[in-house]
Amino acid sequence: MLATAFKISLRTLWREKRYAAINIAGLSLALACVIVLGLYLRHELSYDRHFEGYENIYRLENSLGRGEIVSTTALTSSVAGVLLAQDNPEIEEVVRVQKFGQVIVRHENGQNFAWDQIVVTPNMFRVFKHHILYGDPAAFEELRGVAVSESFARFYFGDANPLGETLSTDIGIPYPIALVFADLPDNTHFKYKLLYPNNLNISSDVARQRETLFVPSAYTYVKMRPGYDPGDWAEVSQAFYDKHMKERFGPRGLRWRSWLQPLADVHLYS
Repeated sequence: MLATAFKISLRTLWREKRYAAINIAGLSLALACVIVLGLYLRHELSYDRHFEGYENIYRLENSLGRGEIVSTTALTSSVAGVLLAQDNPEIEEVVRVQKFGQVIVRHENGQNFAWDQIVVTPNMFRVFKHHILYGDPAAFEELRGVAVSESFARFYFGDANPLGETLSTDIGIPYPIALVFADLPDNTHFKYKLLYPNNLNISSDVARQRETLFVPSAYTYVKMRPGYDPGDWAEVSQAFYDKHMKERFGPRGLRWRSWLQPLADVHLYS
């Protein structure tokens, strides 16, 4: 029975060769499109999930407003995370990231290039785990030098271990290399080759800290305790506004609200 049906199908295809070719080509193209689309979606949905513990890492976002004018941004005040962590033990770590434009980095071997300079708090590698090729994250935390990517190190030093080497810059800051990390995969919203550790000049004067709360200047990431429900953040945000901002900025009609965006959502839902 099956053999007969198969023979009939072959004879039909042979008689209608052009029609069969068109159908087979169409089916093949459709399957190829589905496969390509599936791979693309898989790539897009995998952003930043390679970071260990990404489920507990969030980017702090906020809105600043007066009257009918409201500005929503992922940039926050550089002190917001510090003050939030003081009153909320659910926050285990705060990482701040600032972009300072390009800097020309030179080495005595004649190699020089302009790189984006990213300034981060020294606990960067404690929260965002990287594959370390040379060095110890402790050296970065102790402000003993910069962290560079594998491709950055290879540009200046080839395959040699660059630890202990010092680079110079056009702004007069020496860059001793304290850490080399493997190049980040494509599926991350972080794009950097050079990280400079700095506490971002946070004043210990609370009054001065509060003055800058309406000045967005850094990306703030918080690592929350496991199991934390980001839906509870609205209460945290309101309490923060009432304590640090309402008395001074409320009479001016300035409003502030914040929320947590899961790290895995940054790429698609910013």
